[in-house]
Amino acid sequence: MISWLRALGYINQVFPDDASKEKFLSRRLEWLVYNFGLRRDVGYKFSLKRIIDFKVSMDRYLGKLKFDPTIYFRTGARKTVWRYLLLEDYRGIIRFNRWHSLRHLLKKILELFEEKKINIIIQF
Repeated sequence: MISWLRALGYINQVFPDDASKEKFLSRRLEWLVYNFGLRRDVGYKFSLKRIIDFKVSMDRYLGKLKFDPTIYFRTGARKTVWRYLLLEDYRGIIRFNRWHSLRHLLKKILELFEEKKINIIIQF
């Protein structure tokens, strides 16, 4: 995380402002937001401390961005986590992550149930 943020901070400071720089920074930030705000399996326990560490590091190495990176984010979940980060509502990220994880888990369970139901029907 630190290496990526340091590299992005360097790019942000050295390269001229243009759409390609914004898109590049945004896509990498989106990946970091996904890994540290939504994923639970990155080898760094999902916790309030992890989210705060991420935000502190982001502020330290990137500072304030002159553009809104969420226009390049692919999913609403990542945009939501970004907004919580800007508001420094870390507990909001925890709540959103639980809801987001539960939603995907329920979807998988329902898909498995439907698959088993179809298999049972085919067997008869």
